[in-house]
Amino acid sequence: MRRHNLSEIRSIKRRIDSLARERDSISRIIEQSNLTEIKETLISQVIKIKSIERRMSGIE
Repeated sequence: MRRHNLSEIRSIKRRIDSLARERDSISRIIEQSNLTEIKETLISQVIKIKSIERRMSGIE
């Protein structure tokens, strides 16, 4: 009986570890996705600012 309990505990611990790794992986993917959105937004803003600067300086 004791052996059965130990194997159940190990199985549960492995499952918990697996779920924790999956959670961490998903968190990294979400973080990377958000960083990509931020980068794209920043690039868009830089383009707009440069366009405004060119208009203000009379280049356009």
